[in-house]
Amino acid sequence: MKLNLLILDDDPVFLKVMELALKGNYELHPAHNYVEAISILEREELDGAIIDIDLKDPQHDGTQVLVEFKKRFPEKPAIMESGFRDVPTVVKCMKLGANDYLEKPFDEGTLNLKLNKVFSDSKKFRVLKRAFDKSVETNQLVGESEGIQRAIQLVQQAQDMRILFYGETGVGKTPFALLSNKVVSEREGQARPFEQVNCACLNNEQFQDQIFGHKKGAFTGAIADKRGLVEIAQGGDLFLDEIGEMPLETQANFLTFLDTMEYYRLGDDKKRRADVRVICATNRDLKKMVEEGKFRQDLYSRISQVVVSIPPLRERKSDIKILFEHFVNAFAGYDKPYDAEIVELFKKFHWEEGNVRELRDAVEYLVIMSRAAERIEVGHLSDRYRPFEDPKPLTDSRGVGEQVDTEVLYEYGLETYLSHLEKKILEDQLKSHTGSVEAMAKKLRVSRPTLYRRLKKYDIGNVRIEGYN
Repeated sequence: MKLNLLILDDDPVFLKVMELALKGNYELHPAHNYVEAISILEREELDGAIIDIDLKDPQHDGTQVLVEFKKRFPEKPAIMESGFRDVPTVVKCMKLGANDYLEKPFDEGTLNLKLNKVFSDSKKFRVLKRAFDKSVETNQLVGESEGIQRAIQLVQQAQDMRILFYGETGVGKTPFALLSNKVVSEREGQARPFEQVNCACLNNEQFQDQIFGHKKGAFTGAIADKRGLVEIAQGGDLFLDEIGEMPLETQANFLTFLDTMEYYRLGDDKKRRADVRVICATNRDLKKMVEEGKFRQDLYSRISQVVVSIPPLRERKSDIKILFEHFVNAFAGYDKPYDAEIVELFKKFHWEEGNVRELRDAVEYLVIMSRAAERIEVGHLSDRYRPFEDPKPLTDSRGVGEQVDTEVLYEYGLETYLSHLEKKILEDQLKSHTGSVEAMAKKLRVSRPTLYRRLKKYDIGNVRIEGYN
């Protein structure tokens, strides 16, 4: 099941580029003009739209399509795009119901981020994303290193005991909590509920409300009864992430609940009983916090029946290739070929901040940037993961130019000078590669969509997309 998306653009090359960038995640309905777009609106049940404002049609423009889209799908998001920023037109589109705006040219990463943003409130999107994320997270616990295998084995042996996961940000504490839930579910022969909350972003009252719920009228804004997570997770698992950030007052209240497994909703005098297992995670040294008086010793004892330390990615670099291939398969939908150099660069990178989560995000970026290519290439990689190298001096006969014409540079400015230089390079390269954008992109070490955009920017050549025309 995919989200149905109308994409309208009268530039056939740009429309194809968007199709290549989005086809893996969405069910696409492309249109080249107003008539085609209206026909799609009339026959398809759409979840969203990307609409070009400038249709080069004397009778119609994208704002008219936006109006018709909103008539049929008033709650569905629409993104407008244009080759130039005309502020009054953008404001008009927003008043007509547009959710966001993109100025051409834009890259695949920006496009997908915009779509994720406008779809984030869509119930269908949340269901799809949660199911996908849970699948990817649960299955990302792969690797042959001793540390990760020991952690997995400990979770399997712990069964339904209370577990405390230790590890840096991004090492996979949530996937391990999901693994623990899965282990007990398989033993019981049915799926156990799994609910989670991040303690770092809640004060005492917010935590009480999230965990135990409230009664209608308990406070301003409590317009209906609300079940807490302990009730929603009844018979299953409640995962408390970043428990080291829990305030002392909240720690005392939560300890009382753990001792009795009884609680009251806020504003209610009815005592309730919960049947949940509590799983916790932290990137803080809780023993040290106990010594400093910042974490309760009795609470620490309750939540740490089993303690599992998850090693950071920089200590299990032998697993990077396995994780990389797993994420490629997850995001691309198949085992897409890739340059082996990418894995070697990832192995050399010092994974200090994001660990496995950052690796996952890096691979998702690669898959997005390589949608138009048959394989994932080093040229698709973010500069963050490339080793810094001083540029070689362009002083020999192979250089773009032996000297900079400072008189022209000062007259026209740096940006104009560089634009003329880039245009000349692209024109020369397109001739030397006999018009093949694919061969040219590989030689210049950039992705095909990036090269298409640059050629289009300077209106160079009759750009063709291999496999489409």
